Amino acid sequence: MNYLKNLAKQTLAGVIAVALVAAAVSLAAPKAVHAAVAALIVQVANTSANPVPTTDGSLSAAHLITLYCPGSDASYYQNGSCFQVHPGGAYNPNEIYTVPAGENLVVTDLEISSIGGGGSGFFFIANSTQAPISIPQPFQVPDDGLTHVFTLSHGIVLTSGMTVPSFGQFNQAFLQGYLTAN
Repeated sequence: MNYLKNLAKQTLAGVIAVALVAAAVSLAAPKAVHAAVAALIVQVANTSANPVPTTDGSLSAAHLITLYCPGSDASYYQNGSCFQVHPGGAYNPNEIYTVPAGENLVVTDLEISSIGGGGSGFFFIANSTQAPISIPQPFQVPDDGLTHVFTLSHGIVLTSGMTVPSFGQFNQAFLQGYLTAN
């Protein structure tokens, strides 16, 4: 028992000694300590010449949408309709995607796989309730059997309640985007 008491006293004395040395160093050389700490702190300047990347919290996984649009040679082609691809890659060809009430779908990426056979393939998005959506040009791709990717920097906005029919000569297309409040 005496052995444990002596060990505890020695350990306590050691901890007190380290604390006293640390206090003495911080009192004796505060400028040096502050300089060392300041050198370790990273400072970031967010300027237009050197922008800092940020993450938009509204673009959580729940707001990201991928749509699958089967092309003209698919056996389950349903009037050019697009279907939501759920996590894990599953989709239901009987559930045509409709933009949820109170939200808009902003399409930011488009992947078009052409059928192959030469010439050109094309794809365009149409509004189910109005004339086709106004886009600068149709998405035309070589009919080479390859997948062609478009990044839409400003996005195409599809409004609340809209189903997403697609038309064109292509094998399949994937639309990717995110939901925002109206």
